[in-house]
Amino acid sequence: MKRILGGLVVAAVLLTAGVATACDWCYGHGGGPGAGSPAAMRAFHKETVGLREDLAARQIDLAEAYDKEPADPARIAALRKEIVDLEAKLQAAADKSGLRPWGPGRGHGMMTGGSGRCGCW
Repeated sequence: MKRILGGLVVAAVLLTAGVATACDWCYGHGGGPGAGSPAAMRAFHKETVGLREDLAARQIDLAEAYDKEPADPARIAALRKEIVDLEAKLQAAADKSGLRPWGPGRGHGMMTGGSGRCGCW
């Protein structure tokens, strides 16, 4: 019984991996920030680690500001402005590094009826 169950688990894992690999092109992978050479992406990530950490911290602060009762609209607006400014700095750094801007990758993504699938299943 254990042998049959083990075989079924292995078969399920292999089937799932095969379907995921075969249907990788269906989803909106690729593109996005840093779409360029691996060396350029590595350099961009090394140069912008501080900006990205600041952005993540501001996003957490914003979530906490929304959760407070009562919410402080001035604080929320200030945090949103900081986030937009940090995103602009990241985009400027990407442009300086020669990386393509944000955009769709290969595949159909969510444009296929909202499911992200394109007939693979």
